[in-house]
Amino acid sequence: MLFIRLNNDDSYFDYPAHLQYLRDLQAKNFSEIEDDSVVWEPSMDIRETDDAYVINVDLPGIDRKDLKLSFEDNVLTIAGQKKSHHDDNVRAFHTERLFGHFKRTLLIPEKVNADEIKASYKDGVLTITIPKVESEVRDININ
Repeated sequence: MLFIRLNNDDSYFDYPAHLQYLRDLQAKNFSEIEDDSVVWEPSMDIRETDDAYVINVDLPGIDRKDLKLSFEDNVLTIAGQKKSHHDDNVRAFHTERLFGHFKRTLLIPEKVNADEIKASYKDGVLTITIPKVESEVRDININ
């Protein structure tokens, strides 16, 4: 998922290069999943406040110990597994719920404070708060 905010003052943005980067990243991430389980994507909302980005991910029925978050090279990765609690001796008549591994990757803006990223998990909703870093405007002397 591409998560880059464009401003009106952006004179050039190489969208195809970013899109290819994300495709390569997604292919790499899915190839790391060793289990043949269903791969699914949980729903999420991304909001921006004045001082942070807030991401809410719906993960009902998932134990906190089955979740993994990582941040590297401006990419936030949310991964985990939703385990099935079905009895193997019972044949499913109808099922709509998804089980198995999932992995979501988000390319986030560069101006964030990676050391202050916080995450909480309550009532099946993972909330990740990524603080922004104030960009400093300074005058440059010309010699």
